[in-house]
Amino acid sequence: MGTDAVQSERKQIILYALHGFFINLAMVPGNFINLFLTDHLLIPVADVAAMLLAAKAIDFLASFFVGPAIEKSSLPGGKYIPWLKMARPLYYSSYLVTFLPFNMPLAARYVVVVIGHLLVKIPNAFILTSQYGALMLVGGTDMGKRNKMAIASSRMTAACAVFSSATTTPFLLLAGHLVRIKYQFLFMAAIYGCFFFGATNTLVNLHAPFEQKRALQDEKQKASLRVMLKSMVSNPQLIAFLFSHTFSLTAYGAPGQITLYYYIYIRNDPNLLLYASAQTVSMLVYLATVAIGPQIGLKLGRLKALLLGELLCVFTSVAMIFFGASSIYAFMGINIASTFFRSFISGFATSYILDCAEYGYYKTGIDARAIVQSLTNIPLKIAQFTGSTVALLGLGLIGYFPGMEASAAFSRDFMVIYGGLPAIGYGISFLINIMFYKIDDGQAEFYARENRRKEAGMA
Repeated sequence: MGTDAVQSERKQIILYALHGFFINLAMVPGNFINLFLTDHLLIPVADVAAMLLAAKAIDFLASFFVGPAIEKSSLPGGKYIPWLKMARPLYYSSYLVTFLPFNMPLAARYVVVVIGHLLVKIPNAFILTSQYGALMLVGGTDMGKRNKMAIASSRMTAACAVFSSATTTPFLLLAGHLVRIKYQFLFMAAIYGCFFFGATNTLVNLHAPFEQKRALQDEKQKASLRVMLKSMVSNPQLIAFLFSHTFSLTAYGAPGQITLYYYIYIRNDPNLLLYASAQTVSMLVYLATVAIGPQIGLKLGRLKALLLGELLCVFTSVAMIFFGASSIYAFMGINIASTFFRSFISGFATSYILDCAEYGYYKTGIDARAIVQSLTNIPLKIAQFTGSTVALLGLGLIGYFPGMEASAAFSRDFMVIYGGLPAIGYGISFLINIMFYKIDDGQAEFYARENRRKEAGMA
């Protein structure tokens, strides 16, 4: 590989990694929505769960149209770039709407929460699909390059987690002094939302050369949407992965919906100062281990890494039930172990759905890869509304109310929710994958290579 090619590859990997850093910073305000609605606006937790469930149900239905919209539209500027540009103002305005701190009738708050949620999640679905598209186009048939891009992104995401853990709570407290407590969440959303522009710019720069090449070529005959959807239904690897990924993402995301409540009520940390320091330490350790985890995944092979990572996460989730409330050190240690085991998988998260897309194209001869890439939004949406809804309803069932003092019984029941939900989710995902998901590294490279040969013959 020549010097120019090496430099070009390095630039592409850096841009892809920077996208992971920027998009995760832009999403930071979302971690505080539940707390803002319950403890700041004093809305009953059952009503908050219902609001978010309604918003996420609509978002789930809308996500089915993302892939077809990208695949079948003929917008000026290319296949992905126009959607990236349209997403920017919508995403930025989303949190501003969600964190409006004014008292209003409950029905009006329902409308505000639903609109705010849709303004962030639907644009983000286009972003995620474009992210997968960038990995497929830039990586091409080079599985090594794809892995480098995915691992670099996961490591930059870990760096982002360290940065946000160390700065978000102090920033929130500072915002309370600058603009008053009433407006601190809104101020935070306005600042962190700016990182979304960096996140979209990195993808625009990655896609631009490929959009230019596409504009110079005659548009090949595309299959109808009905034919493409039929080809996906007949893709057993895609179906298996979508089901397993749904449970895995639910397992990963559900505890995060109530982590802040753990520090406030179980650890008696109402100002979240312990949360900021503990999360920073945990993320620093994770930043060190994430350099190791993906390498273990590479040596195992992505299929074996998927199975082993999920199985080990089942064990750490069960450990959280029994030991998570005993001390902050046990809680942090178990979370670090779980995050490390998940790093076997997370470094290649985007690769699995691409493998399924390439497999479907190879088996059927119908190119539905853009739609398949967008389908990863479906597990994400299901995981988001089931995880957050079940976690919040669980809080209500065990007697949570704002300002309460946690009893021993409440602490015990809280940890059952915090550790039990991921134990179930990872366990089901592991069983689905070990029985039905069969694409290993060699097969993935073969499908991608043969598909590129097919495209070269059609040019």
